[in-house]
Amino acid sequence: MIKYGLRDDKVSFDLDLSKAPKKVNRTMHTSITEEVNAIEQFNRGIKRGNIILVTGDRPRFALMRTYAEDKSDPDLIKFGDCRIGIESHGRFEWIDLSDDIRTVFRPSCSEYEISLQQFPGLRVELIISQAGNWGAVVKLTLKNAGNEPMRLAVKMEYGGISKHGRTFTASYLNLEDGDITGNKVVMNAGAAIISDRTIPEEIYVTSVPTIEPVIIGERASFASDISLEKDELWTMFLIVGCKSEFNGKDQLKASVDPDQLIQEASAYYEAVVKDISILTPSKVLDSGFMTAVLNLEYDYGGKLWLEGVHWWSSYWPCNFQISAALSLGQLDRAEKALDFLGSLESGPCPVLMASEKPYLNHIGVYNLGIEEGLPYYLYQLIQYYNQTGDKALLIKIWDKLCGSIDHLMDVRDGSRSGLLDWHLGCNGFLYQADHLAMPGDAASPSIMVSGLLEQLSAIALELGKDEDRAKWKQIADVMKDKLATSMWNETDEFFYNHIDYQHIKHEASFYTDLVFPALYSSFSDDIKLKSLDNLRKKLIYETDNNHLLMRAGELKPTIFGNDTVLPAQICEAARALFVTGDAETGFRLLESVSLAGTIYTEAPGNFPERMDDDGKGEANYIFGNPIGSYIYSVISGLFGIEVKDSGKTLKCFPALPSEWEHAELCLPYCELSYRKIIEDERVRVLFSVSSSTKRRLDFGVWVEAGDVNVTCNFHEKIAVLTEFGKKRISVSSTAVQTHYEIEISYASSSHNKLRTYPKMTMPAFESASLKLLKTLDQRNFQTLQLTGYYNADGICAMSGWRHEEQLINLAGYEMHNGELEIAEIPFNVDKCGTEAESVRMVLLEYANSHPYTGVTIPSEKSHQVRIELNQNAKAIALLYASECQSRQTGIDVGKIIVHYIQGEVDTLLLNVGKNIDTLFSHFAADTLPIEIRSGIQDHPIHPGTDYLNLLVIPCDSERVISSVELIIELPDVQLGLIGMSYLKTFKGESL
Repeated sequence: MIKYGLRDDKVSFDLDLSKAPKKVNRTMHTSITEEVNAIEQFNRGIKRGNIILVTGDRPRFALMRTYAEDKSDPDLIKFGDCRIGIESHGRFEWIDLSDDIRTVFRPSCSEYEISLQQFPGLRVELIISQAGNWGAVVKLTLKNAGNEPMRLAVKMEYGGISKHGRTFTASYLNLEDGDITGNKVVMNAGAAIISDRTIPEEIYVTSVPTIEPVIIGERASFASDISLEKDELWTMFLIVGCKSEFNGKDQLKASVDPDQLIQEASAYYEAVVKDISILTPSKVLDSGFMTAVLNLEYDYGGKLWLEGVHWWSSYWPCNFQISAALSLGQLDRAEKALDFLGSLESGPCPVLMASEKPYLNHIGVYNLGIEEGLPYYLYQLIQYYNQTGDKALLIKIWDKLCGSIDHLMDVRDGSRSGLLDWHLGCNGFLYQADHLAMPGDAASPSIMVSGLLEQLSAIALELGKDEDRAKWKQIADVMKDKLATSMWNETDEFFYNHIDYQHIKHEASFYTDLVFPALYSSFSDDIKLKSLDNLRKKLIYETDNNHLLMRAGELKPTIFGNDTVLPAQICEAARALFVTGDAETGFRLLESVSLAGTIYTEAPGNFPERMDDDGKGEANYIFGNPIGSYIYSVISGLFGIEVKDSGKTLKCFPALPSEWEHAELCLPYCELSYRKIIEDERVRVLFSVSSSTKRRLDFGVWVEAGDVNVTCNFHEKIAVLTEFGKKRISVSSTAVQTHYEIEISYASSSHNKLRTYPKMTMPAFESASLKLLKTLDQRNFQTLQLTGYYNADGICAMSGWRHEEQLINLAGYEMHNGELEIAEIPFNVDKCGTEAESVRMVLLEYANSHPYTGVTIPSEKSHQVRIELNQNAKAIALLYASECQSRQTGIDVGKIIVHYIQGEVDTLLLNVGKNIDTLFSHFAADTLPIEIRSGIQDHPIHPGTDYLNLLVIPCDSERVISSVELIIELPDVQLGLIGMSYLKTFKGESL
């Protein structure tokens, strides 16, 4: 259920607490969904400078910030929080506990109208606003709307400096979990000054009118006794700020007229969007765009844009924010960001910690090199150069740029094939693919880098860098040729995700495999279209609420990045769809992201890091790359606006849905408007394009009819082109001017058939093992002793952001004389020493891929075992743990061979998704999940549940089984056999 409402100004959102849902579903970072209370506090943030003003559904607020720590996720420091209470005749009520609250969230503030049950007739209005870039101002207004005079005691309490770790919900903090150290509160001339030995700032709190605060513990209380006659108003302000940034001039201004602070904050964001507007038939899309522009401002960190405000407040690779800034005309910020990254000692473009030092290690074994942000940096540098012609910046950073490209080729072409690989935990490049590795030859990095080097070689020629031009052109040509000849799946018509060192062709796609050809390569239209056809078939689906969404990939287990719904990726995919003329699908995807970034969320107007399977925006929020990707997709994709030729040409290739009758987009440097008029049996579409300076126009638009007339108000060249199997009208001006009008008329068509997409369905299957068990009498299973085969006490957990040995704890399952019962089948197990509930296993492992280089490292463990049986058996039951990397999804990784005494064999392939999966998430379709107790259930960041597999396989009972052999044949897969039992009879048969 959508909790918030859109306001007409497109950038504000409202909530009526009395009508809001009581519960909402929340999908956690681990992809586990739970039902939670719908109404929160501290669940909406806005940031200016370093200060985050946190408000929420209920009328409380906190000031927060982060510091330049040597980590990518610095702690949030709360500079205090405020609570307001009212008392009269012994009755007291905190205003935030009322159930009758109407809230409006605006770009600079939150506004509340509150009715209190204990004080009928009292109307409470509250504004909590940013105060410059240093603090907050609170305006409390009380009105006696009753018939009798009121005597009230009002108090505002503020205090509590504390440190807060990572949050996985919309709320920025839990007041009970903060690490409060050594708060100190002193009074000085009617103000409270709050400090803590762990932070450099002092927090200055004062009121207007001036009230001498009272210190209560670590908080300052500003209390006032008032009398209100009928219809009388009373107003009080509380001003809170960081004293180190709260200079005397601001102090005086605040004291004289605190309303000016509220007005200035509002004016600040009005200026941000002054020259930006959008009008389409979709109010949701319009609101999403304007909100994203404001979010980009919240997210700005002075040199770059942050990965996030709600969490991850560091300079993670800005894959899309620089593109967004360029498309909005923020050239100064884009140039500053590219210069900063290009001038780093390492060269562009490593992940940076909050301290701006390179961050080389992510989640234990996941190493991040300086190449992590380079592909998108190159794309945005090329975009900047095409838009500005700024040769000086490129010359300044050229040597370091060349060094970073050389490094990329050296470390990522591990196979020396001319194609690139990528390391485990792709999170900067292949954004948010936390669990993906691509050893050997990988499609996505090779597609993007080859296309970028083609373009860079042309720029090198312009700059007289002939040696670099020739080298990059040769690298690009080799990559492109090898991609086409060795990586293209001719049968299913898409690029393999990767071909590893064992020459296995991996078909489980990440969205980039399907999107990058259209966006970043010079491959044929046919390859681009077929790749996107597979995107539609594999990853795009429709919810029951008719939201169109896209999964990031087909990878398993279901966990963040593998196959979840991610907004930055959806917007990038939408851009590819617009480029190839699929406006309807692109628009619907963007509209779903708009909802998640505005009202279908628990953080109104804060763009999310991820979405749930129904399209709801989920934590964390004010996330930089989704914000940037959305803005860029609307401007360059939906409206097709781009400045090129060193700023001399305005390119407008809009891809607007055919059913739209109007659309307008205004940017600081151009305007584009569109109207469609249907007259009799013809359609007239009118385009008006204005530029802030004289530029040539390069215009193109898709049309669906053959009989087309084009008229313009300028000298032009008109061409009718066939691209991506569709007709495109191309119009280019022969002279420069500031205003262009184009009218296109064609015969109306009733053949516009909209694409349909499958509804989201949860897998509903009965595993092969369960089906077989229904025909068997589990009581007749006999255990097999594996003591002589056991070789390990645990298995390496590779799922759920882990890379650590995991003991198998079977507490909760009945165990008698060394045997335990699982699904009513007895198994003989051995305990691990004194660990009463942990059991041993036969651990099989072929090899591991180095997490950074991808090189295959042979395992010291055995990769096969042959267990003697010498019995007739109708079925065999195997209890085991398994682990694998996500890249092995859908791959046959080994086999189980049943050897009969006469020499015949039955072979069952071990396949990731059928009978091999991970501890963290059961997705093996042919096995039964067996829940176990493990440390991940208490994990402070990624709690979840681990599972074993129970596989039951049929055998020929007429023949004697001599042995059962288990083999693992590929790297990055483990099988830990814990127990094995066999059955001689079916139901109704005797032993």
